[in-house]
Amino acid sequence: MMLKMAMSIHDKLEPHCQRLKITGELRRGHESDHIEMVAISKIDDNNELELVKFLAGLQNEGKIKAPPITGSILAGDRVKFMVESRTHGWVQVTVHLTSVNSMGTCMVRTTGPETFWRWIRTLIPVDCEAIHDYIQYNGGDSFYSILEEDELFRLCGLPSIGRLHRDLYREGMTREEYLREIVNSGI
Repeated sequence: MMLKMAMSIHDKLEPHCQRLKITGELRRGHESDHIEMVAISKIDDNNELELVKFLAGLQNEGKIKAPPITGSILAGDRVKFMVESRTHGWVQVTVHLTSVNSMGTCMVRTTGPETFWRWIRTLIPVDCEAIHDYIQYNGGDSFYSILEEDELFRLCGLPSIGRLHRDLYREGMTREEYLREIVNSGI
């Protein structure tokens, strides 16, 4: 039921984005009491994020509840707001704004559980300074272009890891144990 609501919100926000994806628990096939998305906003003629202006307009019209949404919101920030649903009451929506360069990293960070993300961070080669900067500041632009999740997995020496497989990682597993778990899962 929440996925249907997320798809509806996605459809309303998508015209203001270069890319927009549902992420978090819903992307991993779980029920959730909130909605998460990752967005690369379009830029308007005044060099402002179209998505932020659209959300500020919805806020001004009383269609969403949120702290003040202003033009000072940038890629690397999160925008949180509440949307009313007849079936769920008020639902929190978090949109992680990112840049083209950081889309893949942001999708990996927001799709798997926190233990999975902490493990992935340990596998990123030390010489990829921009990725480590991205991780340290929890957002912002990365100069190492990670456009897709598979690119980050390759950088870490891993095969593509599907969204459903990310829940299989348990803290302390070695790479080989985790990959064996994926193969044995039948997912």
